[in-house]
Amino acid sequence: MVKVSYDPFKEIVILDKVKYELEEFIKVLGLSSGIGFANWANGIIFVYHSLPWSETTIKEALNGKLYWYHVAYADMPKYKAVLESKDGKIKIGIVNVSSSEIMDKVTKWLKVLEKLPRYLESKRKGL
Repeated sequence: MVKVSYDPFKEIVILDKVKYELEEFIKVLGLSSGIGFANWANGIIFVYHSLPWSETTIKEALNGKLYWYHVAYADMPKYKAVLESKDGKIKIGIVNVSSSEIMDKVTKWLKVLEKLPRYLESKRKGL
């Protein structure tokens, strides 16, 4: 008999984050990353980049810790399946990840961080 188990990450460490205005986010994502899609949850559109897999990052992941070296995001109150730049030259597919417990927590964390004074941000460990 096969056993199926679910063991989500216990911690995501975000090493860098940049918040954009929505139009700027579309342009940055469309022109620089070549990704062509972004994630959405809790009124936040975002992309993230994990550290590459190595012996160290695999060991950390198996212990429940994942490192994202960069998160780019913008406010987008309502979900849309496709976002288009104002000039129509860039289209980005949007994946609704609001049902993911992890992505839900990440986006809520980003929202809370925006409300904290800058001097507290460096001391904030997570929710």
